[in-house]
Amino acid sequence: GDGKGTMLGFQLWLNLSSKNKMCLPKYRDIKSSDIPTIQPENGIEIKVICGTVHNTAGPINDLGTDPSYLDISLKPDTSYKLKTEYNHMAACYIFEGQSFFCKKDSPDYTMYSDETLLLFEKGDYIEITTVEKPVRFLFISGEPLKEPISWRGPIVMNSDEEIAHAFAELDEGTFIKQQEK
Repeated sequence: GDGKGTMLGFQLWLNLSSKNKMCLPKYRDIKSSDIPTIQPENGIEIKVICGTVHNTAGPINDLGTDPSYLDISLKPDTSYKLKTEYNHMAACYIFEGQSFFCKKDSPDYTMYSDETLLLFEKGDYIEITTVEKPVRFLFISGEPLKEPISWRGPIVMNSDEEIAHAFAELDEGTFIKQQEK
């Protein structure tokens, strides 16, 4: 946090496939010292939280799916082509600075800044270009589950019936299953 007590942090909640949805819950509290930081090119810094980039793997794994969760910073006047998995859904959340997130010859050559979430279609890479200001953003990607989603409060299931059952179990105190030792 800063001198005023303000703290910057993010949580990643992963929706599991229906066959893995009722596994034992896992919580991962990782410290910054556990996160590898790489500098693949001059002016670029990538903190690898989950997934693998430039042969560097993050500390979060064994999730039953193949997500990436990266904290990326670019200095001013820097360009970078971030390789992506073609069939994965991808998003970037900008929380400091500003940048372009496409090819310069694209018809949608727009500067994006703080508190912007960008969703990307299938592709092999995302091109990021800064001009006068740096940028820092989260890159999040993963293979789409292609399953229906039903959501209410803190619970995500695949149907309204499953949501009703989950809340009934929550009321009865049987929702969280304990593994026998």
